[in-house]
Amino acid sequence: MTNRSPGQFELSASTAKHTSKAVKLTDSTTNSIGKFTDKDQLQSSIKRHVETPSRVKILRFHNNLKKGGSFEQRVNFEDRQSYFDPQCVAEHAAHIYKHCLATEDETAPIANYMDLQKDINPSMREILTDWLIEVHLKFKLLPETLYLTISLIDRYLSTTSIYRNKLQLIGVTAMLIASKYEEIYPPIVSDFVYITDNAYTREEILKMEQRMLVAL
Repeated sequence: MTNRSPGQFELSASTAKHTSKAVKLTDSTTNSIGKFTDKDQLQSSIKRHVETPSRVKILRFHNNLKKGGSFEQRVNFEDRQSYFDPQCVAEHAAHIYKHCLATEDETAPIANYMDLQKDINPSMREILTDWLIEVHLKFKLLPETLYLTISLIDRYLSTTSIYRNKLQLIGVTAMLIASKYEEIYPPIVSDFVYITDNAYTREEILKMEQRMLVAL
């Protein structure tokens, strides 16, 4: 007969207890699976049983927070469908849009800013925009990057009078800033030096970036 310590007997008993529970759980799962004849029904049932408890816990957690009322009061109706997507930040979406609308008029470019420019005209801006669209397609950037680029150009030209030989520099610098804001992997400064056929150096682009950020 093999000598065993009391702790070993307790461990074995505990293991047997958990094993019996596992067998019961397996039998229960098998019985519940047998009720479903359709594969889609089975998958939806599993998904519902797996996801529902965690979602209920999250909702209860947020409802218990004392941050301006209940879940219904803190999250708009149109944002509730995306509440569990962390990238949508549904709980803060209404505040973000409210802030954007409040600051839109303050940061919008002047409608007739070309009247303040002495050395450039609207046709030059049109040529620059067409070229930036080609650059945008070549770098395979997001649409938001192009929109922000044009906005930065117009906002900067609303505050500063420039010479025409600096217009392309402002364009690539605005796209560099927008890429840093919108892109996961933005183009580096040397890419913009190359795309301008070395018309501007790396130092000139970085210096213009500093000027634009200060002005805006």
